[in-house]
Amino acid sequence: MWSLRVPALLISATLTASSAVLQLQGDNFQSHLETHSPVLVNCSEPCRNLKPEFEAAAEVLKKRDIACISIDCSLENKTCIANHITSYPTIRIFHGPEKFTRYRNERKAPNIISYMIRDSLPLVLEVTTDNIEEVLLMGTSTLIAYIDEDDQKSRSVFTSFAEAHQNEFIYGITSNLTLAKSNVQKAPFVIVYSPLDQVNPIFKDTFSLDKLEAFANKYSTPLIGTFSLETYYAYTEALPPSSPCTPSDHSSLLSLLKPIAEKHKSKLNFATIDATKYRFFAKALNLATDKFPAFVIEDTVSGDTAPFDQDEEVTGQKIEGFVQKYFELRGKGNVPVQTAVSFPFGMETLTDHCM
Repeated sequence: MWSLRVPALLISATLTASSAVLQLQGDNFQSHLETHSPVLVNCSEPCRNLKPEFEAAAEVLKKRDIACISIDCSLENKTCIANHITSYPTIRIFHGPEKFTRYRNERKAPNIISYMIRDSLPLVLEVTTDNIEEVLLMGTSTLIAYIDEDDQKSRSVFTSFAEAHQNEFIYGITSNLTLAKSNVQKAPFVIVYSPLDQVNPIFKDTFSLDKLEAFANKYSTPLIGTFSLETYYAYTEALPPSSPCTPSDHSSLLSLLKPIAEKHKSKLNFATIDATKYRFFAKALNLATDKFPAFVIEDTVSGDTAPFDQDEEVTGQKIEGFVQKYFELRGKGNVPVQTAVSFPFGMETLTDHCM
C-alpha cells in the first residue's frame, strides 16, 4: 500500500536552535545531495522577507521528512558558484547532486509547502481509506477520480490529463466509491476538492482530455468560497462579481446556492461570509445589520451594490430570479444599484455577497 511518507532523511548538518532549516557548511552540502531526495535548497544572501517564510515551510516539511537547506552565498560563495548560482535568492529542489528544478512560484510558506508536497508525491496517487484524510488536508486543490479497476480507458485518460497539468492539482485515483461520500453511485466520475471551496464539484461526463480540461478550468476558482479579510483581494480582483452569504443553517444555504452558482459560474463569483464576525461589512454593502441571511451583488469595479430584499424569504427560486433580473437589467445598463459606503482601513467593497 502506498504511503504519503517519503524515506526518512538522516541529517548530519547543523540546525539552528529555533529553525528546522539546515545550515550547511563546506562539503556537507554535496554529501547530503548524494544521499537524500528531495532536498529543498534556498541559496541567498541574508534576505529579511524570505527567511521567515522559508523557516515556516521547513517546520511543516520536516514532518514529511523533506529536508530544507539554506546556504548563505555571501559566506559559502564557492558552493554557490560550483552549482552555477549567480542570482539571489534562488530556491532549488534537488533529486541528487545533478538533477534539480528551480522553484519559480510565490515565495510564501503555503506556496512552498504545497509545491513540495506535490513534488514528493507520485503523479497519480492511489487513494485509500488509510490516506484520503491526509490527502484532503494537504492545503491544495486535489482531483480524485473514482474509476473501476477494469476501466483502463478512463484511467488512461485521467493519467494523461494529470501528465499535461501536473503542477495544477494533486491527483488521486480509487475504485472505492464510498470514499466520495457523494450521491453519485456509478463510476467513473471526478471530484475536485479545494480548501477554499465549501462544495465539491463533480465531473460525471464521458472521460476525454477536452472535457476534463474544461471542468478543471471552470473550477480552478471556488464554486462557493468563504469570504474573509484574507480572501478579500482574490474576490475583488476576480473579473466576474462574487457573492458571500451566512445563514442560520449554513448547509441548507449551500444546497440552495449550489445549482445557482453552477449556472452562473462564468459570470458571478459566490462566497459566504460570517455575519457575526464580519457584521461591519453589511453596512458597507447597504444591508441591514440585523437581518440574516442576506444576499447582495456588488460590482467590484464601480463599488455599486444591488441588495436582495432582506424582508423576502430566501429561497432558491427567488435568488435565481434576483440574479437573472440583475443580469438582464445590467445588459440594458439599467441596474438599480446603491453606491457602497467605503470600508474602514481603506478597502473597497466586495463583489456579489450574501451575509
